[in-house]
Amino acid sequence: MTSRVNVLRCLFEERASFFIIDVNRLLRCMGVKVKMIDVAKKLGLSKAAVSLALNNKPGVSAETRQRVQDCMKELEEQYSGLCGEHRPEKIIQIELLTHNEEVSSKMEMDLWSDVIQAFEKEAKVYNYRIGFTTVYEDAMSRKDALDECNMPTVAGVILFGTDMRASDRSFVKKIQKPVVIYDYVMPEGDYTCICIDSRRTLEIAVDELLRAGVKKTAYLATTKNMFNFAERRNEFMHVMFDRGVPVEKSDIIHMGSVISENIEAAERFLRTNDTYDGLIMENYQVSSGVLKAIERIGTEKFKKLRMVGIDEISETFEGEFKLTQIKIPHKDRALMAIQLLKREIDGRGSTKMRVYAIPTLIKGETT
Repeated sequence: MTSRVNVLRCLFEERASFFIIDVNRLLRCMGVKVKMIDVAKKLGLSKAAVSLALNNKPGVSAETRQRVQDCMKELEEQYSGLCGEHRPEKIIQIELLTHNEEVSSKMEMDLWSDVIQAFEKEAKVYNYRIGFTTVYEDAMSRKDALDECNMPTVAGVILFGTDMRASDRSFVKKIQKPVVIYDYVMPEGDYTCICIDSRRTLEIAVDELLRAGVKKTAYLATTKNMFNFAERRNEFMHVMFDRGVPVEKSDIIHMGSVISENIEAAERFLRTNDTYDGLIMENYQVSSGVLKAIERIGTEKFKKLRMVGIDEISETFEGEFKLTQIKIPHKDRALMAIQLLKREIDGRGSTKMRVYAIPTLIKGETT
């Protein structure tokens, strides 16, 4: 499938540069049917999540299920159309760079779905549609992604850099379209980037625990070594030091990578913890695991434990008390990323920017 697409792209871009043709339309003529992976790529979901939605099985929200069904219907209608004259649509291509399949295949999908939906909504304001591809680290995946980004129908690219590394910078520089980087900072300053203000996030968390009288804080981290999480761990150490609070690297304690692993790791930690009276949870998956572990053990034992979770959790995991949380503006960052890219597309992006979204505290019952 991939090789056929690439051959067609090369043929029409090399031999008939004056004429732009939509590869999807050619595939429809060739009798190619819509597959779950097509829907997954368009919506930024895992193939597993699409399968659950299409087969009406539990594991995805009603909203996600409806989006998947609507997308499948839309693609089926497109693929059943006849070949004919076609003016190319303007596309904003979103590329998720990853070095670990877990980043795309094991993410809890409701948050991911919300972010993609925000991209789609803002893109429509400017009459663009969204394309989405997960880019793995193998050479073939990278080459296919570059071919896709540099197609004539693509107006600009948002690089989802959550799992991006220094070694990926050479790949980025080969993209010949306007680029905005989401969730990663290019240190050279060659690209506009939009990120979370990790410093402010940890200031809010640490100060909230200090106001609650906490003497010793543990930072419960995921096992994922991604940009945002590395930034949060560094800022935890810096903020604690700046506040004059003793802190060691051993105060950063790793849990798991997904909620099920976090529940088990948190339960082991909580049953043996007699050192820490305050906890900062690195993301909503860790927070969810901790609350479920407390529910297993019994909430009475942890009434004096003070906790702040970074990022909002689903109501499913709230338990018997409301967690104090730090709201990360995911949707607003997605909207801003599209606006910044439009600025680049229009040729108004000669000055590169670093934009940091400011989080806010949602006071709960745990501080």
